Amino acid sequence: MQNCPQYVALYLGMSKIGVVASLINHNLRSDSLVHCVKAACTTGLIFETRLGVAVEEVQESLNGMKLYCLDGEMERLTATNMEPALRTCCITKPEIGLKVNPKQVLFYVFTSGTTGLPKAAMVSHYRFIYFSLAVYIAQRLKPEDIIYSALPLYHTNAVVLGMGIMIQKGVTVVLRRKFSASHFWEDCCQYNCTAVQYIGELCRYLLAQPPRSFDTQHRVRLAFGNGMQMELWEKFQSRFQVSHIGEFYGATEGNVAAINSTGKVGACGHFSVIDPFDIYPVKIIKRDETTGQPIRDSNGLCVLCKPGECGEIIGKVKKHGVFQQFDGYANKEQTEKKLIYNVVQKGDVWFSSGDVMIQDEEGYIYFLDRTGDTFRWKGENVSTREVETIISDLLEMRDVVVFGVAIPRTEGKAGMAVIAANQVTDINLNELQHQLLKKLPAYTHPMFIRIVSSCDLTGTFKLKKVGLRAEGYNIHEVSDPLFYLDVRGSKQYEVLNEDSYQAILNGKIQF
Repeated sequence: MQNCPQYVALYLGMSKIGVVASLINHNLRSDSLVHCVKAACTTGLIFETRLGVAVEEVQESLNGMKLYCLDGEMERLTATNMEPALRTCCITKPEIGLKVNPKQVLFYVFTSGTTGLPKAAMVSHYRFIYFSLAVYIAQRLKPEDIIYSALPLYHTNAVVLGMGIMIQKGVTVVLRRKFSASHFWEDCCQYNCTAVQYIGELCRYLLAQPPRSFDTQHRVRLAFGNGMQMELWEKFQSRFQVSHIGEFYGATEGNVAAINSTGKVGACGHFSVIDPFDIYPVKIIKRDETTGQPIRDSNGLCVLCKPGECGEIIGKVKKHGVFQQFDGYANKEQTEKKLIYNVVQKGDVWFSSGDVMIQDEEGYIYFLDRTGDTFRWKGENVSTREVETIISDLLEMRDVVVFGVAIPRTEGKAGMAVIAANQVTDINLNELQHQLLKKLPAYTHPMFIRIVSSCDLTGTFKLKKVGLRAEGYNIHEVSDPLFYLDVRGSKQYEVLNEDSYQAILNGKIQF
């Protein structure tokens, strides 16, 4: 289902009678849809008629699963029409003998799938209650606030934080069926919104819109979410006159969470550097950039990062701690892969976030990248997120994907940027290179550039890299225009053709 009030009523109502909801990305089709429907051992599927075609396409793969259409009949699907059934239901409070353990699963939320197939992460009643309350308190929200949410309800930010705050504290939520950059601030004006939710690339899309009077006529004082790039932070506040950015950090399934309640530019949270009791045990550990494994000392324990050093943020797993629990995934094997043992002392267990962070001397933490996205080139670590943000800013907020690619007989990985443009002439690559020299160190500059008509996004505005990374700069697999940076000759981007491609493979063109 897309965003609608019935969505919230359904997962709450099902929970009331002991049924666990599995929140499916409504953009999925074909094999990806079947994978997510089956990942949580689903026995029934509820859908709305506008998405019935997607269900119809995969019905043979659903193995007789019970189908329920929310708002009508489907000609080619054997599905129960819920509309007349709901109208005849008793509207008084049901008598239920069910006792719910707060540690039990409320619903499953799927990871974004940016690096592979999505995983079904368990969200317990505890997690739903405490995380939404934590954001409500830290961001100084009040019951009279009106939150604008255009984020999909199959994602944690909307379904846990937005709806959780509404359910528990009575805050009003204005729910848009689907995000629209051109209507965002107009909606906020119309409904007198005082706070907005954001995630991922959403803020960049808003900044890419032409200026309008609605940009500053609204009453929004707070924007809260995660994924606000530091380079866009002050631009966003200045243009849209939003006084406070409430950036936070947390994974759907993880036991590590942080909130920036002070408005420190760029920070996604704060952990005390003088906590003598280790009340909330979170560490940043060093990782081997080649193997991806934790770097360990002579005792076999993980090496911790000092202030200013980047590494992976991890959280200690405690079975009886509300915030330290790791509920994991529906698949036990996938759960085990996210655990690190013997970190601070022998026998301890920690959750591996997969996120690269850096902490300053005051305790503020800053998100850099995902492990696997960061790569080494010329002996230096390159954050793809930082390069993506700078290039996008220089190109008027175009979609940009950056990743590392291997070059034969060359150590490390060279940067490659995939840029969305209608045609090659829309971008002056040599002017881009000239501007990059002013903004970024040379080792971070993309050695290869690919121009595409559009970049694929997840439903939560994250750019997909898996397929692009696999194709790399192989001209036999890529039909889009490709360019390489002639660092030892013209020092400009040149067309990558068969001759230059073979010269790179044979080491005649070096970087």
